[in-house]
Parts: sequence; structure tokens; C-alpha cells
Amino acid sequence: MKKLVTGILALGLGFQLFAQLKAQYTADKVAGMEETIMQVLEAKHRLENKAYQKENEEVRKVQYLIAVRKIKAAPGYLSFIDKSITEREKELSGKWMDYKYVSPLSSIHHKSNMINRWQYLKIVRYSIFEVKADTLLSLDKIPFMREAYQKEVAREQKRSAETIEFLRKRSVLKL
Repeated sequence: MKKLVTGILALGLGFQLFAQLKAQYTADKVAGMEETIMQVLEAKHRLENKAYQKENEEVRKVQYLIAVRKIKAAPGYLSFIDKSITEREKELSGKWMDYKYVSPLSSIHHKSNMINRWQYLKIVRYSIFEVKADTLLSLDKIPFMREAYQKEVAREQKRSAETIEFLRKRSVLKL
């Protein structure tokens, strides 16, 4: 009887340990997929950064294309992206980032260039899996981003023109 109880306890602990290991494996896999997807944006930024002198532009372009292909070719990324878009909108919508490269020394971050992680996943899905592009499309070429992007660019241009006019009237800026 004692062996039976010990066996049942060991089996129960084994199932619990298995469940914990499976949960950890799943969490690690998700984190790895998220990291790989974010590496595409990092590679895009390195390519757009004209001051980046560590590698030439051709090397950076190849690195960008490889990062995209890694997502495109590996099984599971599309379903991971779809699941994240569907189930994690609230969590991912609060994490903002620049879509185009912006120098860390720049004090200007245009709202037209800002996207959240949820939008980024939708952009990755559209660019890589729907259009089957080898790179991420620009915001003005993505139907669900185009209108907001163009409105924000127009606002930014209007604010710039108003600032220049203000400075010109104050004789601070002579053009």
C-alpha cells in the first residue's frame, strides 16, 4: 500500500513537473519568436541608418533580407502572429516604437513614424505573408495604415510651415 501511495505521489509530481516544463518551453518559444520578429525591425533600422559604418550597405541589406526570410520560412510564425494580433491587442498596443530609423541623438520623433507592437505585427503579417514582400512595406503602402499615416504627415507639414511662418514674422528666421 505504501508503494502504491508513493507511486501515485511520484506520478502526480511527474505530471506537475511536466506541466511546468511544458509551460516554460512554451514561454521560451514565444519569447524567441517575438525576438526574431523584432530583429526584422532592427535590421530595417540598421539598413536605413546611413551613418552606420560598421558594415557596408550591401551587408546590411542582406542581413535585413535574411531576418525577413527567417520569419517567412519557419513554420509557426504566421500562426503566432495571428494569435498575438487576436489575443494580445491591449497588451501590445501600449508599447510604442519608431517604424523608420530615428537617430538616438534626435530630439524629434514624428508621430507619423510611431507605431505600437500590435500594429507592427499586423504590418509584418501583411508585408511578409499577404503581399509576400521580401521587406517590410512603407506605412503609406499598407492599406490599414495609409490614411492615419497621411493625416499625421499632413499635420506635421502644417505645423512645420506654421513654425517657419512664426519665426519669419518675428525676424528670427530670414529666408
